[in-house]
Amino acid sequence: HKFLVKVGGERFAGKIVLVTPWATWLEPSSLEAPMLAKLLKVHKARPFAVLGVCLNRQEDEAAARQLASRLRITWPVLFDGKGYDGVCGKLFKTEGPPGNLVVDESGTIVRANVHGTHLKDVLVTELTRLQRKTRGSGGPR
Repeated sequence: HKFLVKVGGERFAGKIVLVTPWATWLEPSSLEAPMLAKLLKVHKARPFAVLGVCLNRQEDEAAARQLASRLRITWPVLFDGKGYDGVCGKLFKTEGPPGNLVVDESGTIVRANVHGTHLKDVLVTELTRLQRKTRGSGGPR
């Protein structure tokens, strides 16, 4: 699934991207935001990005903006105001609460529904794999 090519183009090209759903009603959003900010800081020199996907509806946009401000979300966030009925929601349509997606450098979803310590481990694994691949191909070191 080449999702990031459609929404981010060059901004995410060649990077490991964490696509993270959030909403005012989604508790893990509030719990994981500080960890994501820390991961971005720790890995700022590596090809890593975070893309938020807001699942709130249009009538909740003000509340969503307030939450993003309170959580100090600094990464880009997609918002179409259609909840699960829109493009953003269709990406995360599940029976239960939506989970994070890890997308590789080619735009392919390689992990789904990862959280907490497991999320950190998956990201480090993917970043290390990409670094080895880049070095092995004669790319920048």
